[in-house]
Amino acid sequence: MLLTFLAAIIRLLTMQNAGIWFDEAVSLLIAKNNIYHIITGSPGVSVNPPLYYILLHLWSWIAGGEIGARLLSVFFGLAAVIMAYLLALRLMGERIALLTALIFTVSPFQVYYSQELRMYSLLTFLSLGIMHSTIGVLQRDRIIDWIGLVLFSIAGLYTHYFTALVIAVSIGLIIVSTYRQRAIIMKAFIACIIIAALFAPWVPSFMNNTGEVYTAKSTAATEVHTNICPALFLLSTFKSFSIGNEQTISLVDYPRAYFIIIPACLIFILLFVLGMTGGLQRKKAIKMSMYIFVPIIITILISSKMMDVYLNRYLIICTGPFYLLVSRGLSLLTERRRLFAFLIIFLVGLSLTANFNRSLNPDYRREEFRQAALYVAQNACPGDRVSHPSIFTLYPFLEYNGQKTDEYLFLDKTTSSRVYGLIPYRTIVPADLAWGRIWWVMPITTGQIQSRMPWYNLTQQVYSSPLKMIKSKGFEEVERQDFKGIRVILLRKLEACQ
Repeated sequence: MLLTFLAAIIRLLTMQNAGIWFDEAVSLLIAKNNIYHIITGSPGVSVNPPLYYILLHLWSWIAGGEIGARLLSVFFGLAAVIMAYLLALRLMGERIALLTALIFTVSPFQVYYSQELRMYSLLTFLSLGIMHSTIGVLQRDRIIDWIGLVLFSIAGLYTHYFTALVIAVSIGLIIVSTYRQRAIIMKAFIACIIIAALFAPWVPSFMNNTGEVYTAKSTAATEVHTNICPALFLLSTFKSFSIGNEQTISLVDYPRAYFIIIPACLIFILLFVLGMTGGLQRKKAIKMSMYIFVPIIITILISSKMMDVYLNRYLIICTGPFYLLVSRGLSLLTERRRLFAFLIIFLVGLSLTANFNRSLNPDYRREEFRQAALYVAQNACPGDRVSHPSIFTLYPFLEYNGQKTDEYLFLDKTTSSRVYGLIPYRTIVPADLAWGRIWWVMPITTGQIQSRMPWYNLTQQVYSSPLKMIKSKGFEEVERQDFKGIRVILLRKLEACQ
C-alpha cells in the first residue's frame, strides 16, 4: 500500500502539462467518437486495437480534459505496480516482491508511460496479469488461474498486438513444464482455442491495417535496422528499462552520462544476470527470462526482415520480468549489507532524479503543439487557412484548435477533398492556393522526435518542395515563429486583415 501511494505521488508530481504529441492526439480524437465507431473505424486510423480508446472514451465521462485523460494511464500504472508485486510474491516470495514493486514505483520508463495518453501502462498491467496467471497454472492448476489467463490474454490482444508474444511464451512454458501431464496440456489447448475465437472478429482488421501502416513507417527504418548489430538493440532496450528513454535522460546530450548513466546501466544488467543465474531458484528465474528474450529476439527478426516494429515502448511487456530478476539479484546481496544499501540508494536516487529532471528540465519537454496552436488561433484572421504537410502536426492542431481555425492537410494533387471517419479533416491542394493567407505548420526534426519515433526521420528538406511550390504561386513569407519541434510560417498573397 505504501509503495502504491509513493508511485501515485511520483506520477502525479512529475506529470508534465506541456501538451500532447501526435500519438496522444490520435488517442484523444479517436476517443471522442462513440464506442460503435471506435470499434468499426479505428482500423483505418490507428494501428492498435480499440480497447484502450474505448476505456478512454468511458473515462472521459469521469475526468475530462488533458490532465484528466492522463489519469487513466496513471491508474493502470498503479495497477501494474500492484500486479508486479503479486507476480513476484507468487513466484519468489515477500522480499523480492517488495523490491520489484519498489523498482516499478520509481522506474523512469514506467513513470513516463504511466503518464502518456497511450495504452502502454494498460499493456504492462495486462502482460503482468498473463504472467501471474501462468505461474498460478504451473503451481496449482486452478480454474481461476485459467480464467485469468484467458481474460488477461484477450484484453491484452485488444489493447496491443505485442501481447501475442507474452501469450506465446506463457503457453510454451506451460507445455514445456507439464509435457507429461496431458490434462494440463489439454487445458492449455482449450485456452488457446478460446483466446483465438474471441480475437477472431478482429483478425480482418488486423490483417488489413497493420501491413499498410507498418509498411509506410518502415521503408527507411528497416534498412537501418538490417545494418545494426542486434546486441545494440538489446543494450538500448535494457538502458531504457533501467534508467529511462530519451525523454527522461540521454546518453548523447550530457557528458556526465559516461560517469553516471553507463555505470547505472551496467549495475542493472549485472543484477539482472545475477538474478537470472544465481541462487537456488535458477529454474524459475530462467523461465521468467524467457518473457524478455523471446519477445526481443522475435521483434529483432521481424524488424530486420519484414517491417520496423522494434520500439522500446512496445517491449514494455518485458519490464515486469526484467525488474523481477533485477530484484532477485539485489536480494542475493542482502548479506552484504553495505553493498545492498548502496545499490538501493544509488538506483532509487538515480531513478527519482531522472523522473524529476524530465519534469523540470525544459530540454526534455514535449513538442510545443499547444503553444503553436494557440499562437495560430490568436493571430489568424477570418478566411485564413492552416496548412499542414504532415498529419503529425495536423492531428494535434485538430485537438487543440478544433473549430477555431480551418485546418487542412496539404497534398500535391489536383483536387482537394474531405476525409471522414474517426478523425475527419480536409485537404488542400496547389489549385486551391489562389488568394488570402496561409499558415504553414511543419515539424522540425529534433532528438526528442527521433527517439520517440525512429521511423519519423523528418528534415527541413522534406518540406522544402511543397513550401517552394506555395511560394511559386505568388505567396510571400510574412513572419516565422519557431516552437519546440514545430515551425509556423505565415504566407500572404493578397492583402488580408488590413
